[in-house]
Amino acid sequence: YKRQLFSLLFFLAAIFSNLASNAAAAVIMAPVAVRIAAGIDGMEPKAALLAMAYGCSCNFIVPFSQCNLLVMAPGGYRARDYIRTGLALSIVMAITTIATLYLLG
Repeated sequence: YKRQLFSLLFFLAAIFSNLASNAAAAVIMAPVAVRIAAGIDGMEPKAALLAMAYGCSCNFIVPFSQCNLLVMAPGGYRARDYIRTGLALSIVMAITTIATLYLLG
């Protein structure tokens, strides 16, 4: 169950951080992560919070998040460039995060 819960927390936080800021996503998702971890036997709340935190920092898909907008015009990037590379980077980060947290926790 841990892998699925880490995946769920990571992807929910990643979706929220792409729709809003990563700080707002962290405020929304932190209590959810703690409650989910408390309901599962043998699951550390720290691991659930880490999955959520890494998901919140995974806002690479949209150009309107934090630093992405600063380099969009000077670099000549388009929204599809962010979607293509951001989605790939988000998938790599998700796999690495979930695997590492599963092995450690």
